Amino acid sequence: MIRATRVFCAVALALFVSAMAAQAPQAADPLSSAEIKSTLSYLAYDAMAGRDTPSVELDRAADWIAQRLTTAGIQPGGVDGTFFHRWTMKTTVIESKDIAVSIHSADGAKTLAPGQDVRLWRGSRAFAAENTECMRIDLSKPAEAALLRRQGATKPIFVEVSDDSPLWLASATKRYITGRSGRGSPIFLVRKGLILSTDPKATISVPEAQEEEVGIRNVIGILPGGAKKDEFVLFGAHYDHIGTNLASAEDVVFNGADDDGTGTTSVLQLACAYARAKERPARSLAFAFWAGEEKGLLGSAKFALAPTIPLDRIVANLNGRPPFRRSRRSTKLQRTRQEAPEAGRRISAGNTTRQVTS
Repeated sequence: MIRATRVFCAVALALFVSAMAAQAPQAADPLSSAEIKSTLSYLAYDAMAGRDTPSVELDRAADWIAQRLTTAGIQPGGVDGTFFHRWTMKTTVIESKDIAVSIHSADGAKTLAPGQDVRLWRGSRAFAAENTECMRIDLSKPAEAALLRRQGATKPIFVEVSDDSPLWLASATKRYITGRSGRGSPIFLVRKGLILSTDPKATISVPEAQEEEVGIRNVIGILPGGAKKDEFVLFGAHYDHIGTNLASAEDVVFNGADDDGTGTTSVLQLACAYARAKERPARSLAFAFWAGEEKGLLGSAKFALAPTIPLDRIVANLNGRPPFRRSRRSTKLQRTRQEAPEAGRRISAGNTTRQVTS
């Protein structure tokens, strides 16, 4: 991974140096630490809820990246004159509008308003029960969060959250579940303070979840080149991550700042930097932001099957990987270089990418 990152950075900088003969002085430097921090902070902010594929937050990130490319002067590289390369995936839809929940107490039954007081977090099969035993979990208490991990499927669970919780905000609209969606008892989010008992009883009705083909978008931008504009150097990174973690007492959002917010930030800031250079590279540059990579490298695979740029015109593909991570493989390679220099050189030679003639 360290090698891949060094190759990515070295080639990017080599291409960029020739293009940066002059810059527009009035614009902020896209490669400054402040601009890089600003971009990464937006992508990894809690309100982005981990940019799961698919999700409202992932769509928001795609629109934002496309707007940044537009502002920079990058041309659309998707379909129908847009920045988007579109594909679909099958998901299970989780919605709260049709659930019914009443909490029982000594004073009688209290009906919770769907969407306002209570929201369905997990539950793909139909569920109905009257005056059934439930659990109330407060995620701010580590001991109770541990109960959720151990006993999540034994009976219905109400997880208390505040109005500004990333979980509550992420569940404001319908959610999409891929893979195993859970066949146990339902889990609900409930506004803190509405359930007083630690072991409440409730009457619950949850309809069967529906499957849906959901549209996903890769984001593709192009900066036309000069003498060899029909050839492309593609910079790519995935802008999705893995969403939220309900059973965490400390941090419920997988922010994805490193994987792959850093790669996405690198590609986006490079695009902005190349666009403001007065001298263009000989080859055209493509900037690709993949979705669905955390679900099995789906976005890049979908592009390979239906590319918006002919694959035989892409002479180099530079993948922006998380630069602040040290893999076991790279550590082993470094140790091999130190202890057996000749073996280390052979390993490195076997990992090099092909040369692209100027």
